[in-house]
Amino acid sequence: MDGTAQPPNTPPKSTEIARRLPRHDTDNRVVLTMQRPDGPETVRGRAANISEAGFGAILAGELQLEEVVHAKLVLRSLDEPLVVQAQVKNRHGFSHGFAFLDITTEQRRTVMRYLRSASHEDTITVEAAQAMNEEHAEEPHGVTGKFRISPDAYEKKPDAEMNGEDKKPDGSE
Repeated sequence: MDGTAQPPNTPPKSTEIARRLPRHDTDNRVVLTMQRPDGPETVRGRAANISEAGFGAILAGELQLEEVVHAKLVLRSLDEPLVVQAQVKNRHGFSHGFAFLDITTEQRRTVMRYLRSASHEDTITVEAAQAMNEEHAEEPHGVTGKFRISPDAYEKKPDAEMNGEDKKPDGSE
């Protein structure tokens, strides 16, 4: 034994637990449907993160641990919503963690496609960067955002224009 192993029946510290699959932060609509004795119940919310194994969501209601739901995730950049079965694995108030159940190969590919596109949303191609540089070079340097700065905005005004006061250039009277 090298001294780093934990004694049996001791749970690992939370900082030592590594995720099996990385999560990607997101903000997409999710609609969950659960079967109840008196008919289906729908809960809406926002998916906060997603991975190949499941997703986290903030819901407008609370679900029970281990409850199975029919989830419809509306993921940007995808033509169709992702529709899967999922199970509640953890809950903290209105924040819920779901694991995908019986996810098909095509559904997994859809999630992976979304994760790839979402991870590249903030990156641009070299051509796009060069086009932005050329566009910026063509603009007058006095342009900031949507406002133009007048070239004489910070020039000192002659003494005669200073509200009729008789001041010297050094500010004394």
